[in-house]
Amino acid sequence: MINLKKILFADFKLSANDATALERGFLLPMMIVTVVLFFISAVGNYFLGFGNYMIVIPFAGVILVSVLYFLAKKSENINIIKWVFIVLILIFINLIWYFNYGSEGPWVYLIVLLYSYLIFMLSGWHLFWAVIVISANVGGLFAYDYYFNALIGSYPTEMDQITDSYLSVLIYLVVAFFLMSLVKRYYYEEYRKAVLSDQLKSSFLTNMSHEIRTPLNAIVGFSNLLAEGKLSPDDMESYREIINDGNQALLRLVGDILDVSLIESGQINLNEGPCDLNQMMDRLEVLFFSVLKEKDQDTFRLVKEVPEDRVNITVDCSRLQQIMMNLLDNALKFTEKGEVVYGFSVREDSLVFFVKDTGIGIEDRHLDNLFDRFYKVEDDPKRLYRGTGIGLFLVKKLVELLGGTIEVQSVYGYGSQFYFTVPGQHVIIEVPEKATLEPGGERKALKDSVFLIIEDDKVSSLFLDRVLKNESVTVLRAMDGEKGLELFKNHPEINLVLLDIKLPGMNGFEILKELRKINNKVPVIAQTAMAMIGDRKKCLDAGFDEYITKPLNANLLMKKIETFVLPKNSKT
Repeated sequence: MINLKKILFADFKLSANDATALERGFLLPMMIVTVVLFFISAVGNYFLGFGNYMIVIPFAGVILVSVLYFLAKKSENINIIKWVFIVLILIFINLIWYFNYGSEGPWVYLIVLLYSYLIFMLSGWHLFWAVIVISANVGGLFAYDYYFNALIGSYPTEMDQITDSYLSVLIYLVVAFFLMSLVKRYYYEEYRKAVLSDQLKSSFLTNMSHEIRTPLNAIVGFSNLLAEGKLSPDDMESYREIINDGNQALLRLVGDILDVSLIESGQINLNEGPCDLNQMMDRLEVLFFSVLKEKDQDTFRLVKEVPEDRVNITVDCSRLQQIMMNLLDNALKFTEKGEVVYGFSVREDSLVFFVKDTGIGIEDRHLDNLFDRFYKVEDDPKRLYRGTGIGLFLVKKLVELLGGTIEVQSVYGYGSQFYFTVPGQHVIIEVPEKATLEPGGERKALKDSVFLIIEDDKVSSLFLDRVLKNESVTVLRAMDGEKGLELFKNHPEINLVLLDIKLPGMNGFEILKELRKINNKVPVIAQTAMAMIGDRKKCLDAGFDEYITKPLNANLLMKKIETFVLPKNSKT
């Protein structure tokens, strides 16, 4: 059976942005048509010799609707303007109906056009009550015409009535044509988007399979070769680098996918803090070292352009680096020869970051969809470029989250240039001092330090044990909080604690409180798989001295450890 209730009271749920776009797409064109309709009516009524009211009222409609049109163009929320427009049109229809001889004139049929417009603009109970009001209005007009027909009057001549009727038919046809054209345009546009979205999702899944399997193949394959133990030292080092590159690629991919889901659910937050931009730019070159090694050094170069003075700003440094990494990854991927230039410049109220390349460029037909989710430019159908189609989508969303804007300029066959701005909050520009190295220029050893690892995962514990023993550190290990607290209490010589969060029995936060009761001067670093937005802040707010996420990076871990341990050792 046909569900009339579902048809009549269907409420089509749209996102705020989609609803605003839909309303603006219908409202603005309809306002233009209404202004033209009122103007033609005023001019036609003048030449037909109708009374002044029939000229003044349409001209008033031209002015009022024109004002609403300009307000609707500038307003972010046009919902109120939409209702004002609907009420205004209903009032004008009633006035013109009255002064245009009631049912003898053609204007009562404008209510049919208004009703058609409401079907497109309203849904659910809004539409239901709008129909009730219009129906009541039609009933009121009928009653007035039936009982007070003499007050309405009649056309001066029969020819005036015929002329007015046929002129009105032409106006109705134009408005109806315009309404139907809008509906058809939106239908085809949404149909095109649906087809494209389906194609992009299928392409995304295909690309995702490729992107995941490629680093996994390297990680699994070369790990098995290392496990055989029949390799030369040079091969072992080379294979370890390959495995590490695969790990980093996989981590970035998983991180980007999680970030996209957080953005779409509105749960992503910023962790603002001081950020040394020059240092971040240096770090980017190191992060892409393995990619650069694959390039022909005779025909390709990576160029960094930054101010000579050191620039520090308050921003979410990790998100800023994530944006630059995605843009650099694209530039390096599509540039075989020439150069990729990246860096930033300082303006009065903002900073401008850029990534420019001399790669294959982007055709104009791709530019409008370039930052859409899952959209992936495939320049050569015979070649599968790396990528999932979420990188630039993520870049644009993160730039907007930082309060900036992004733009792209590209000439197909000659390269592309991406620019994005970030508000210059608390910019500090300082002339860097010349760095001096201590004799030997090497990291000081952590010899004689004693570390406590509280970790229930045997593999993670073994990894930490191995990394720290390479630094001649004494390591104490505990699988749970109770054992960890016992070791901490019995070994006052412990210099630092590496504490997991999710543990059997007491969790890391509870253990931290007990550790502080025993000795609140020993640094405690949270090493955890809790890597979602806000987890770092949660750990630091709980009292941890530092925070690092799994899978652990040995070099990064040691840098964080040195921050707390080396100053103490250097004094002894």
